[in-house]
Amino acid sequence: MDSDISNTVLANSSTKMVLGVDQVEVTKVARRFRFAVNLIANLQPLEALIRMDNEGFHTKIKPFYQRV
Repeated sequence: MDSDISNTVLANSSTKMVLGVDQVEVTKVARRFRFAVNLIANLQPLEALIRMDNEGFHTKIKPFYQRV
């Protein structure tokens, strides 16, 4: 949940990753991580949004079992 992450942790993390969230949390997470609501709402399994300083991008996640 969005409320489980303190503002101090976010302020001291230059790289942030958003995985799929419950639809109830989408608006709060979008505001807090500075991503569009529709980007978060449409995340599929094995996809993530990454925020590095002022840059944000969408990425696919390659599961461990496909990397070994």
